[in-house]
Amino acid sequence: MCRHPKYRAKLSIERYIIHGPTPKEVLQKYSILTGKPGKVPSWSFGLWLSTSFTTNYDEKTVNSFLDGMSVRDIPVEVFHFDCFWMKAFHWCDFEFDSDMFPDPKGQISRLKKSGTAHSHANVAIFADKI
Repeated sequence: MCRHPKYRAKLSIERYIIHGPTPKEVLQKYSILTGKPGKVPSWSFGLWLSTSFTTNYDEKTVNSFLDGMSVRDIPVEVFHFDCFWMKAFHWCDFEFDSDMFPDPKGQISRLKKSGTAHSHANVAIFADKI
């Protein structure tokens, strides 16, 4: 409950009771009210490969992980860069460590061309800018 007098009068709560003979019907009615979730991309169901918190890795290491999977005919849908793609202990800069990744845009471009998606630890909004 809001105790501040300025906001107290403006607060209201709407309540809904959704009834149905089965859970499926209740969920159908609920989704009419709230909307249905979007479909997730098919690649999100595939194998995700990660550096697994390797703290000392570079572009060559990433490529060796991916090449090793390719040699074994194991398809990788997503490569996940854990925290150390950034400079150590600069977790809020959202910049690739230029010593370890001299050409991040090139590497991401090559990943995309190979059909491999990418994700980066700590950086949901940054990944689209690469």
